[in-house]
Amino acid sequence: MAERSQVLIVGAGPVGLFLACLLGQQGIETRVLEKRAEDTNWSRAIGITPASLKLFAQADLLDPFMKAGLQIQEARVHSGREELGRLQFWQLPGAFPFILSHPQNLTQTHLEDRVEACSTVEIRRRSEVLRIESDQVLTAAGDFSADVIFACDGHQSLLRKQLGIPLKQHAYPLEFCMADGPDLLGHESACLWFTERGAVEAFPLPGGRRRWIVQGERDIKKTVQARSAVDPGHLDAGPWPFQPRFQLARTFSRGAFCLAGDAAHVCSPIGGQGMNCGFGDAAWLAEHIEQLLLPASRARAMHAYEQERKPAFLRCARRAALGMWLGTRMGLQHRLRRPLLSLMLNQPGLHDRLARHFSMT
Repeated sequence: MAERSQVLIVGAGPVGLFLACLLGQQGIETRVLEKRAEDTNWSRAIGITPASLKLFAQADLLDPFMKAGLQIQEARVHSGREELGRLQFWQLPGAFPFILSHPQNLTQTHLEDRVEACSTVEIRRRSEVLRIESDQVLTAAGDFSADVIFACDGHQSLLRKQLGIPLKQHAYPLEFCMADGPDLLGHESACLWFTERGAVEAFPLPGGRRRWIVQGERDIKKTVQARSAVDPGHLDAGPWPFQPRFQLARTFSRGAFCLAGDAAHVCSPIGGQGMNCGFGDAAWLAEHIEQLLLPASRARAMHAYEQERKPAFLRCARRAALGMWLGTRMGLQHRLRRPLLSLMLNQPGLHDRLARHFSMT
C-alpha cells in the first residue's frame, strides 16, 4: 500500500527544497523523494538575484545565505584587455542591491537544514522513481501517493517524460567550460572579457575562490591567460564543459502532477536566470497550495500557474539569451560591439536599465 501525504515533491534540488520549506512553514504534510544518497559537493548555479533574496527574506530563510554568501556589487567589463566600464548593482532599488554569490551545494545544504526542522516534511533519499500512476509515484524504496505531486526532478525529468509532456527545445551552437580555483584577482567584482576569439567570465565565490568560464575551449588556464592577460592560478575543481540549451514544456501540469524549475523550463545558464526563475515557481505554488490541494479548484489553479510562470520564464530566457549573444560575438562583430558596450555602461540611464535587466530586478 502506498504511503500517502498531502504533497509529494520529486527532486531535492534547490527548487524542490525551497518549495518543501515553504510548504512546511504552512504545516502541509509533504514528502520529498530524491534518488541520490547525498548531494554533490560541487557548485553549478552560483548567483542568487535580488528577487530570490526577497522571497527568502519573506520566508525567514535569509540569514544563513547572507552569512555564507558573497555580495557581488559590480561587474568589470572589458573589450579585449581594456576595461570599458563597470556594471554597478549597488545602485539597484530595494533591500538587496547586489547579486549574492552562493554556490548551489551550499544553497541545498541551507534549505535542507530548514526542511529537516519542519515537523510535517520528510526527505526520502535513495528513492529513485521507477514509474508513475494517476496519483502515485512508484520507487525502488516504496510507493508514494499524494493529492498533488510536484516534479522538481531537473531538465531530464523522468516524471515529465512518463507524463508524455513534449518539449519545445534547442541547443545553442556554443560551448563553454568552467572551473574553480583560488581567487588571485584581489577584489570581489565579477569580471568579463569580451574578445575577438571568445569570452572569459570570472565570478567571485565565498571563501576566497573564483569561478572561471571560457567560451569554446577546454584548456581554461591557457585561454584565460591568452584573452585577458590574467593568470587564474591553479584551478583545482573542474573543468566542466557545458552547452547551453533552451527547453520549455508544452504544458506545466497533467492530472495531479505539476512541473516546476528545470523540469518545466531550461534557459542558458549565462546570467544565472534559470535557478532563480525556479524559485519563483516554488513561491507561486506554495502561495496557492490550498487551491492546488482541492480537486474542485486544482485544474483552475494549475492553469493560472502556467499562465503566470511561463511568461516569467520566457522573460528570463530572453535575458539569458541576450546576455549570451552579446558576450559571444567574435571577429568583426566584436569590434562593432565595443562602442555599444561603452555607451551602455557609461550612459547613466542605459547603465541603470542594464543593471536591472541582468539582476532580474
